[in-house]
Amino acid sequence: MYSRPISAAGAPSAERLGHCRSIGIGKEFALMEGQLILARLLQRYRVSAVPGRTTRLHVATTLRTSGGVWLQLEPRPGR
Repeated sequence: MYSRPISAAGAPSAERLGHCRSIGIGKEFALMEGQLILARLLQRYRVSAVPGRTTRLHVATTLRTSGGVWLQLEPRPGR
């Protein structure tokens, strides 16, 4: 029925569900690219919190902000 291994519970294995080794290369590249983009932004702009806006945390399974984090970007001199 399936061309890939079946888990003990009878459902397709994690590999069948997209957790195979080939996804690792793209994922690692995307994470590295995100870091490079952030570094370039921080080189060109000063980042500061928007005055008057507060950040509220939403505690769940993961820690999130409620309503986002408001930031303002100011160009760095000479850029």
